[in-house]
Amino acid sequence: MKIKKCISILLVFIISLLSLAGCSVSFRQGVHKRDEDYDRQFNTYYISKDNIEFNVEARIYDESTARDLYDTVLADYNTIQSFLPADTPIKVYVVENTITNEVFVNENNLYCTTTDIANRSYLYGLVSAYLGTMEPWKIYGIYNYIFGDKIDTSSLADYYNDEENMLTLSLFAAFFNTAFSDENTIDIAVKTATSFASYLVEEYGIQAILSCGFSNNYRQEWLNSISVNKNYEMPYDLSWLDQAVYSKSDSYPLVITVQNHIFKLSPLTNETDPMNTPQLVIKVLSDYQVGMTNILSYIEDNAPTQYDKILSRWEDKICYYFDNNIELSYARPYVKEIYILCPSALFHETIHILTHPLVGEYEIWKSEGMAEYLSYFDDTINDRENAAYFKLTADNEQFVGDNRIFIDMLREYYLSKEPCPQSPTDINCFLYCEAIAITTLTHPELKITIATKFGDYYIKLISFDEGVVHYIVSYKKFENYVLEIRLLDYQNLPTVTDTIGNSGLIITISEGSAMAYLVLDKVPADYKICVDGIWYPIPQSKYEHFNNIPPQ
Repeated sequence: MKIKKCISILLVFIISLLSLAGCSVSFRQGVHKRDEDYDRQFNTYYISKDNIEFNVEARIYDESTARDLYDTVLADYNTIQSFLPADTPIKVYVVENTITNEVFVNENNLYCTTTDIANRSYLYGLVSAYLGTMEPWKIYGIYNYIFGDKIDTSSLADYYNDEENMLTLSLFAAFFNTAFSDENTIDIAVKTATSFASYLVEEYGIQAILSCGFSNNYRQEWLNSISVNKNYEMPYDLSWLDQAVYSKSDSYPLVITVQNHIFKLSPLTNETDPMNTPQLVIKVLSDYQVGMTNILSYIEDNAPTQYDKILSRWEDKICYYFDNNIELSYARPYVKEIYILCPSALFHETIHILTHPLVGEYEIWKSEGMAEYLSYFDDTINDRENAAYFKLTADNEQFVGDNRIFIDMLREYYLSKEPCPQSPTDINCFLYCEAIAITTLTHPELKITIATKFGDYYIKLISFDEGVVHYIVSYKKFENYVLEIRLLDYQNLPTVTDTIGNSGLIITISEGSAMAYLVLDKVPADYKICVDGIWYPIPQSKYEHFNNIPPQ
């Protein structure tokens, strides 16, 4: 390996000299346009040559410095290319500050500062942009294979000879994330990624890294290569993550996008139902995939006339927010958002999303009953039991408003017939469901509002069968009134205004689909919303439905 590295570095040196000798390209003026991934527009000076478009933000541009930076990036690009031959086009933007205040990568686009290049911290991002991946293990592995030192595998052999540690070899993204892993775990994960990547490159080539996913066979071979005579048996099927895209945001340290489902993850730390380690994240998300497959199969067999509608909603975009700063788990069906405080509520809240259009009058007992009933067909371990145990034993301060009254009544009924369970496995599920049914049917006035940490969410909705306005939702958040207008099936993006001269903020979701927002200090009398010249009333009750466009 050392001989190969020396030869590669010598070739890079020669290629870099030839590149610099023939580099007479001048910087030209350009502009970086704002997009949904990098929400900032700025002027640039750039060079575009071969596979690199190198940009410097105009406000920090100095030609001599810019050319030195370009030469450095070109040399590093050539180094990567010498180890992993590929004609990967990349764009590099050197800016005053990135939007995340650290190296930022989106597919083959890299954003960094002059300091990042000078101290070499940008190299991790350069490898990511070259590979076109945000999967941590692949980036760490290739980065260290090219620029780092060879790993002493003896410590890894000791670690993986303990079968309890075998899940780390999945190299799931949370093992590299400081929000879910401690320093020692991250160190082991990085060393594993480096050694595993080196093995794959030298035995099979770069394509093996890019395509191996969560392959058990490759991992078993690597274990044998470091003298670990244990079987690698992954307890979860992670193949659903093979095409996942990884990122992060200010509020959520790990964001996983799989097709149309976006999981925004932060550690959940409640004692009875946590999700604050990589192992628990894997379990929750994997059980969810298996459980939802089982639930959809049950619906297909037992409610075939509704299956296509439910499947369509499942395949649509759904956003999941795993958030420790909310008061309880809840769903917003009309915008397909699920907020999770306790992972055991995940199936229940998903059913609300999938069945909401089927519950025309939106009766609370029917919605809650359907969500609870269908959750019983997920066939994953302890999901229902954990949810029941939490509701029967959690501190009352965990609940507010009508939810607290509802939980108190549910507990009273359950405990009148059986003692308090000491663990989730002690739950009498039939008695628990009976307690829900009796409490709901005898007290239909409860569970009408969802009280969250962000203020009372008194939601009102009005929907229409005709026209581009699918529905209008109103609610109060903090001291403001928020109106959400769902726009569908239009040819040209509609114009949204109101009776007091406001213009709606419109966010395009997909072709012919958008969401418009209006925020008011107060709602005037006779207030209406205008969409392309058609006036719509705002909702006055929890749920209203009209077949036609409202009379003008």
